[in-house]
Amino acid sequence: PDQLAGQIMELEDLYKRYCDRLKHSLFLNSLLVAAMGCAVALTALCIFNAN
Repeated sequence: PDQLAGQIMELEDLYKRYCDRLKHSLFLNSLLVAAMGCAVALTALCIFNAN
């Protein structure tokens, strides 16, 4: 029983770390997409404003 409880705790710890890494990765990717979108919008604004 103690071994099973240890395995369950280990799986829960792995799952928690996986979730944390996934959230971090999604946050960084959304930040990157937002930054690229802003850069494209600013570039387009400068190009169309110059004409």
